[in-house]
Amino acid sequence: MMSKQVMVKFNRGEVDPDALTRFDVDKVNNSSSLMENALPIRLGPMSYRPGFGHLGTIPGPTYLAEFIAATDDAAEVEFTNLQARFWVDDQTVTRETRNVSIVNGTFDTDLSGWTNASSGLANAFWGTGGYAVLQGDGTNEAAIFQTITINDTGQAHGLRLTIVDAPVTLKLGTTVGGSEIFQGRLLPGVHSLLVSPTTNMTIRLSSSAEYVARVDAVVFETAGVMTLPTPVATADLQYIRHTQSADVMFVACRNTKHFRVERRGRRSWSVVDFRFEDGPFNPINSTPITLTPGDLDGDTTLTASAPFFVPGHVGALFKLASSGQTVSASVSSAGAGTGSIRVTGAGVIPRRFNISITGSWSATVTLQRSPDNSAWEDVENYTTNQSKNFNDGLDNSILFYRLHIKTGNYTSGTANLTLVYASGSIDGIGRVTSYTSSTIVQVQVLKDFGDTNPTRDWYEGEWSGAAGYPTAVSLYESRLWFAGETNLWGSVSDAFDSFDGSIEGDSRAIRKTIGFGPVDDVNWLLPTTRLIMGLASDEVSVRSNSFGEVLTPTNINLKSGTTQGSANIAPVKADTRAYFVQRSLLKIFEMAYSVESDAQEGLDTTTLNPSICVPGVKRIAVTRQPETRLWVVLTDGTMRVYLIDYSEDVRGWSRIRHAEGLIEDIVVVPGVQEDRVKVVVNRGGSRYYEKLALRSEALGGNISKTFDSFVHYVSPGTTITGLGHLEGKTVGVWADGRDRGNFAVAGGEVSLGTAWTNVTVGLRYTADYRSNKLVEYVEDIVLTDRKRVTHVGLVLANVWPGSVSCGPDAATLEPMPLVEYGQLLPTTATLATYEEQAVEFNGAYDTDSRVHVRMTGPATVRGLVFRIHDPVNQAG
Repeated sequence: MMSKQVMVKFNRGEVDPDALTRFDVDKVNNSSSLMENALPIRLGPMSYRPGFGHLGTIPGPTYLAEFIAATDDAAEVEFTNLQARFWVDDQTVTRETRNVSIVNGTFDTDLSGWTNASSGLANAFWGTGGYAVLQGDGTNEAAIFQTITINDTGQAHGLRLTIVDAPVTLKLGTTVGGSEIFQGRLLPGVHSLLVSPTTNMTIRLSSSAEYVARVDAVVFETAGVMTLPTPVATADLQYIRHTQSADVMFVACRNTKHFRVERRGRRSWSVVDFRFEDGPFNPINSTPITLTPGDLDGDTTLTASAPFFVPGHVGALFKLASSGQTVSASVSSAGAGTGSIRVTGAGVIPRRFNISITGSWSATVTLQRSPDNSAWEDVENYTTNQSKNFNDGLDNSILFYRLHIKTGNYTSGTANLTLVYASGSIDGIGRVTSYTSSTIVQVQVLKDFGDTNPTRDWYEGEWSGAAGYPTAVSLYESRLWFAGETNLWGSVSDAFDSFDGSIEGDSRAIRKTIGFGPVDDVNWLLPTTRLIMGLASDEVSVRSNSFGEVLTPTNINLKSGTTQGSANIAPVKADTRAYFVQRSLLKIFEMAYSVESDAQEGLDTTTLNPSICVPGVKRIAVTRQPETRLWVVLTDGTMRVYLIDYSEDVRGWSRIRHAEGLIEDIVVVPGVQEDRVKVVVNRGGSRYYEKLALRSEALGGNISKTFDSFVHYVSPGTTITGLGHLEGKTVGVWADGRDRGNFAVAGGEVSLGTAWTNVTVGLRYTADYRSNKLVEYVEDIVLTDRKRVTHVGLVLANVWPGSVSCGPDAATLEPMPLVEYGQLLPTTATLATYEEQAVEFNGAYDTDSRVHVRMTGPATVRGLVFRIHDPVNQAG
């Protein structure tokens, strides 16, 4: 009879039953048919996985997003139905009630309690609906302020502001106009700022824009978890796509206007509009419809000559090209004036424009000229009202003109300044703020219109509720990229909120039509060596003409990388490799750039285990430390883990099953020694936020976090409280280096009877390993030969005595012998190492003899040694 000793390593992971007979494939050797709750390690061992620790409750279905300020300064944004919460240092950002109040902070009926500090023609006034309305004059600010008595000096106060329509400048200081506590430009949205004033504080709100900005509320927050509203409903959470630059997260989502999440400190957050003011625009209007602005600037109307507008146009941009150029301004301070006109041509009439100055004023008005609309020289001065034509006689020159009151030249009054030029055109831009009818909308003028005449030369913005919004977002090569609605857009270089396609040169915004299959929804964008775009039909590479060249408006093309087609699930990357879910939801592909083909090529990570992701993938994430692992959440609430080592060509699948819950979502934040994996777990309809313990915390030491939904305590006494999330459960307890057994949770408490120092309480789970078919290990054996494993030896480390058992199957297991080299082992302390080949199987001979290993506590299996007995083949 033939017998052979074999040693197994575990970093091959788990392969599909259909692959277990492929002994010609090297990666099948040493693979397993099951590896659940045992994590394979790159060097070869497998370990009892760390437990998931309880952090808090979750209000509903989620999408978790990491917000990384630094490796040691990370947060998670928790998106739920129409709101966001923020987790910092494993706790939700909360607020405390303070003994402080703001007079009339909600502006219900007037501006009482606030002082109007507006200057020039700017003004602050009350608006119907309960708003403080700020309308500057283009130069001077509309401003209000209020000084607040701070009783809890030095304590953290949550200040909440709701801004509507337009940005507002906020200053917080110890004096009127002071800004030593805070100063910032707040975009429309909701802001929650944490401030710690040491004395009384003045709140000052201002805007210099000619269109109105409205402040809905300025209040101090009360005790509780801080939440901010978002536009994303539960049904669309899975479609959130985000990218981050410094303290700003840009968010795109199917069926939703894109928006920003802003961080102004670890506990100060905002959710605001994505503010775009100069594009992108569709091609010029080709219909007979004309649009007529009601005024050149400020807040006015757009009137269509035929029914055109719909409620979804609120928020849309419209650009109108005028016939001729008119610029005007009412000026009541120095350093202000009109916009510019552009004068071209030759001869008296082509270069003639009109100058008009009216009003009651005392100042010197200067006509100025510039070749580049930037550096200005004086042409003429005026000190009285007048209307005159002007011709510069500079034939064939392209020059810009404006009227301006220079610093030191203003005394009093308001001068109404106007330049009118019959030639050329001005592109004015307005944003729709409200819908009146199919022919009339209200707009705020972002860039002054050139006249108030009807025009057919107009452009509709590409992003609105009527036209649709992007479905994917990414940062790449100093541009912010959006994709969706059959297009790809890149911002102006280094200007992430500008999509101006009229800028000259390579820095201008980029717009590219996508010509690959169904492209209304781009599932994702991912920056690797190239920007990759995931479609239902293709994975498209956004590339320049030559590898390494920067993308520009004239040097961009789209090439298909792979044609697997992607699911609408956010991808991840590790170095230059991208990992995405294939459209079947059952496969995950690794995609990398190939020098040979100059294209992105795909590798199926499930080649040897095509059923590993059944019933379907819900979300993926990646960790880089201590090893590269792909974490896959499935729709059935279990997880898969894919171990990757590129240099050693190590790739192996394993499974994770929570002790009693269904895993619904995942996020990864970086750590110094190990990245942190955090999940949302659904247990009986209640959702909890849990964090995977570090491997170094799950080795059976003085502290060993090897339970799920666990809570760790230091010197808690004999009664453990705070276990409401485990009510009615039987829990395991690890305390001061030992497994202390099981206890029942009642009333959110556990009575231990003994006061230990380091105590971990949670739900027990089991790890199972089952080998593949044991064929290739014995010479001359064939697949159908009857055989059996006679002995199993264990090479273990950091193992709790009795936590490992072996057998031919899950129903026939023998515990690890508590002896080593003939010596009895202690049973009250974790064993640093263990080696013993003394577990004998009593099973029958079988054509499919296997080895099953079960772990119920801390253990690292460095090696599995077994003897196979084949009665058919005779030795000698």
